[in-house]
Amino acid sequence: MKKILLVVGLLSITGAVSSAGVIFSTDGTATPGFFPSNGNSNTSSVFHAFQFTVAAGNGGVLDKLVVAGQSSTGFTETFEILSDSSGNPGSLLVTVPVLVTGDSVSRLYTASPAASLTLVAGNTYWIEATSPSGSDTFFWLQANPNFSATEFSSASGRFAGQPSSAFALLDAGAVSGVPEPATWLLPLSCFVPLAARRTRRK
Repeated sequence: MKKILLVVGLLSITGAVSSAGVIFSTDGTATPGFFPSNGNSNTSSVFHAFQFTVAAGNGGVLDKLVVAGQSSTGFTETFEILSDSSGNPGSLLVTVPVLVTGDSVSRLYTASPAASLTLVAGNTYWIEATSPSGSDTFFWLQANPNFSATEFSSASGRFAGQPSSAFALLDAGAVSGVPEPATWLLPLSCFVPLAARRTRRK
């Protein structure tokens, strides 16, 4: 019994798991608001991309993409995170496949990237939506409140000052070597009964 309590106490000291944080969001939250009736249609022939800059202190390893949209057909929409090349979309950094429900209902979709990507605080990136070939259309809903961004459309090129489509980029909970104060209560609750038992025996 002593060994079990000791192991539990030591495991709880080794690290504390912090909650997921927002790397970037059009409204600053992990579940961005959106306007259901406004957005951009992304098809196999026309796609949209929005420029964004990660604020100081908000960098991290991308774990989840939360994006607002709707479609009348079910398919996989591909979102891409790209570098910035002199104010234009640059090289592809990672793809995020989003399984779209074809019921024409406006909703937030959550998906994980296909590979690991660290988004660096202070750096500028682009997020781009592309639909597969055929008649599949993803209506990328605009953010609420509106976030003004530089937009790039394959149909009309680059233009600034546009309300961006709603999305959030989240990082994963990280293991810290220094536990939070509340975390110390668990190991202490294991060691105190042991000390009390030893005192009674004496």
